[in-house]
Amino acid sequence: MLMRRWTPPSQVPTTSMDHNITSQSQRTFLRWCKVIISGLIFAVLLSFCIVYTLQKETFFNEDYRHKQEDQHNQQQQLSFDTYIQDISKILLQILDINHIDEKFLLHIRTKTLIILRQLDTKRKKDVILFLYERNLIQNNQLNLRGADLNNVELICPRDLNHLHLPEILWANGIFINCRLTYAILDHAYLINARFINSTLQNASLIEANLDKSHFIQTIVMNTNFNGASLIQANFLQADFVQANNFTNADLYQAKLTNDQWEGKAISILKHDFHHARFPNGSFGLLNSEENLVLNGDAEIEVDNIYLNIYSNIILFSCNSVGLINKQYGQQLVII
Repeated sequence: MLMRRWTPPSQVPTTSMDHNITSQSQRTFLRWCKVIISGLIFAVLLSFCIVYTLQKETFFNEDYRHKQEDQHNQQQQLSFDTYIQDISKILLQILDINHIDEKFLLHIRTKTLIILRQLDTKRKKDVILFLYERNLIQNNQLNLRGADLNNVELICPRDLNHLHLPEILWANGIFINCRLTYAILDHAYLINARFINSTLQNASLIEANLDKSHFIQTIVMNTNFNGASLIQANFLQADFVQANNFTNADLYQAKLTNDQWEGKAISILKHDFHHARFPNGSFGLLNSEENLVLNGDAEIEVDNIYLNIYSNIILFSCNSVGLINKQYGQQLVII
């Protein structure tokens, strides 16, 4: 009897079908590897293109913005230089700077108001200092009412005594190291102004709008705030607040220390709060001795007028009755 020899499984000979399956699996794996690698390469290239495009666009935008800023700055400087040259030529024709002909003042006013609407805040400051140095806004010669000085920071290299700029627009203005003695800023729009290390002494801010203004390390003395709006104004950091005229002023929610309110410092110099609205919303008492009628004899004159009218009416009535009685032959007896 013949015995069949046993062959271990590991030594079982592979068939052609097994080779085909293995080869197909390898090809599939390699194919997927190629797809993945190709996808990664495509993703890298796509990312590079996107990043490059964005960087290029950003670069060109920044370059364009810088060019625009440079061009704008050059235009601003050219406008400023032209203005300074024109005004300087006009001033050279004037013999007495304190008595300028009206036609010259009108020309300077027109050019100044136009240029202030075009310039940035830095050059607006330079215009104001230029006009002050030429003695044009140290008095009431040059009328700049309505001038746009909003957001201008005035860092004073020198005193600005007798500065005359009533009815200007100067919101968010900053005054640093400015000695504004005898300055005239009546009816000015100075909301949210900052007075820093400055002096407001014997100045006039009649009916000015100083809402939310701050007075920091600043002297505020003998200043006329008659009718001014000082709502939420802050005096807490001021050095001196004394002897100011707050008649008819609105101090609602304004911040002052007790000493500032009473005018105390080295000495006591009280404020005038007649008819003012206080920080708590109450109003200052009226002066009982003050005659609110402009003509003190007005009530007497009115009484005399009415007395004359009544007398004429009575006389007219009597005459009319007398004529009627005469007509009818009757006699009127007046008791």
